[in-house]
Amino acid sequence: MVLVVGVTYEVRAVVGALRERGAVAAIGGSGLLVALQLAASVRDWDVTTDAPLSIVEDALEAAGSRARFSAKQGRGKPNSAG
Repeated sequence: MVLVVGVTYEVRAVVGALRERGAVAAIGGSGLLVALQLAASVRDWDVTTDAPLSIVEDALEAAGSRARFSAKQGRGKPNSAG
């Protein structure tokens, strides 16, 4: 699952809410590239997780997030947890 989040404090809130629910998350996107001095401007932050959709939705709500998200499946396998 890839979450596209607009601002840094919101990224922290979403990742924190996922962690509180036992989910592992990673960040990426142009925000990470700027932080690593590999790009000049931030367009978005991506937060990825393999947590079930219900946990992601709960974490987004708890974080008060305005994130858009896309439930992308890895390796062509259906998500049986969702």
